[in-house]
Amino acid sequence: MRKMLTVIVVTLVTLVIAGTSGYLYSYFTVMSMIADKDAVIQELSNEITTMNSTIQNLQVKVSDLQAELDLQKAKNISTVVETLKGYGNVSIINMTAEQFAFVPHKVEIKQGIIVVLRVWSTSDLEPQWKDHGIMIEGYGINEITPTDQIVTIIFLADRVGTFGIHCSVYCGSGHDDMHGQLIVQSA
Repeated sequence: MRKMLTVIVVTLVTLVIAGTSGYLYSYFTVMSMIADKDAVIQELSNEITTMNSTIQNLQVKVSDLQAELDLQKAKNISTVVETLKGYGNVSIINMTAEQFAFVPHKVEIKQGIIVVLRVWSTSDLEPQWKDHGIMIEGYGINEITPTDQIVTIIFLADRVGTFGIHCSVYCGSGHDDMHGQLIVQSA
């Protein structure tokens, strides 16, 4: 495009230098370049349309792969839970990390339980802040929980007490108020 504009400018300068006799020649040369420019623009437009179609096809494939991955993860979690049951009592806890709370806010379990904590993350109040994190004091747990994904955390509830649950990734204006509690009672 820049090269074409340079040629047009040079042609116009030639027109001025050559005077009127070169006017018609220069006029037709410029008009020819403009016609070529329209053809180039049409070709680029066609390529952009093809690229957009390819991108849409790739997005569909990524969605299909994500669905397959989610299905595989669900099967794997079932296998993991069955395996863990051989080591003791297992408690599966489903939690949502949303703006700006953990639901449920309070989780109560008995000491000695193997906890399978499945955290689903959402961000709909301030969507520019996509992710959350979950940190559980006293258990060394600190995981990022990406939006619209489930993160599975497995740990043994071996310490009695009340432990703070906090969002460890800045998630918007209510981040500092995003807390919960893990209460582990003696068996």
